[in-house]
Amino acid sequence: MTQHELEAKLYAILDDMQRDAAHRYRLQPEYHAILKQMADEGVPVPPRLQDLDMRLIDEAVEAQFDNMPI
Repeated sequence: MTQHELEAKLYAILDDMQRDAAHRYRLQPEYHAILKQMADEGVPVPPRLQDLDMRLIDEAVEAQFDNMPI
């Protein structure tokens, strides 16, 4: 996949996250796969994108506890 195609996929998923900010963590696996593919193909992955990946993981873990019965 070309750098342009990877960037298009990245921007599309970022748009999806903006549309549903409360549940954006659900897109983390797909987002992470895009970042991994970028890195594997030698496309530089900015630290801010890597930071977002980590925040999404944290949000997913937090969401699991929000749904836990007391």
